[in-house]
Amino acid sequence: MGGRKIEMPSDPVRSPIHCFFFITKGEALIEIGEESYFFKEHECAIIPAGQIFSVRYYEDCTGYMGGFHTNFLNTDNEGKNLLHTFGFLRQWGSHKLLFDTVQGSYVVNIFERLCVENEAGRNNDIIKAYLTAFLVEVDAVFQKTDLSEDNLNLENRLCNSFIEFVFEQSNHSVSISEYAERLNITPPYLYKIIKRFTGKTPLTWINEAVVLEAKKLLCHTAMTINEIAAQVGINDPSYFSRLFKKQTGLAPVVFRERMKQSVI
Repeated sequence: MGGRKIEMPSDPVRSPIHCFFFITKGEALIEIGEESYFFKEHECAIIPAGQIFSVRYYEDCTGYMGGFHTNFLNTDNEGKNLLHTFGFLRQWGSHKLLFDTVQGSYVVNIFERLCVENEAGRNNDIIKAYLTAFLVEVDAVFQKTDLSEDNLNLENRLCNSFIEFVFEQSNHSVSISEYAERLNITPPYLYKIIKRFTGKTPLTWINEAVVLEAKKLLCHTAMTINEIAAQVGINDPSYFSRLFKKQTGLAPVVFRERMKQSVI
């Protein structure tokens, strides 16, 4: 989905197959079970069969996604059940893995070969071999992950909660201090963890949420620009128009007209 942003969350899915996402560019917020996880370059989501998930947000997101049934792995040449080898396919809870640059390049090569075979040859033995190679790479990272790093996990959850709070709002007059208070942390600490985990400031996330909400109102309502500005929590219509144009390259009225023309 390069160059695109999601306008609204996808419907929750409970898949009968094991699913995975691997991000090569951009960012995504994926809700898995009751937790939200922020993903960026070289980060991978592993979603065991039966776990509920939905895509809450993405921007300029490219990479690979797919899935496979447990039976496809069933046994290797020695009669060993490969599913028993990969604990992350049975364990709900830890779904996010980060590959370093070298590992990430290996995984991309695996996916490129999988895509070619899946679209053309359909040789199940080859697909199974490359899929197993991917799972071995995942398992290597999974085994290194120190799940006892409580502080890091807490900061990650705070980061995810902040992004979730921002996109749940329709009126974005909530200040950064209020978000910090809601998370029981100080504004400087909020800034620090959001910047570290996402590369963006809290204000950048809030502004992006403002524009996404405004796009929906411009497309689906007859509200005036002034009314939309007030609805998203900005009292100064001129500032709203400048912010919208900075984010999209178009003034709100031009964006609305373009959307109308695209529907006709």
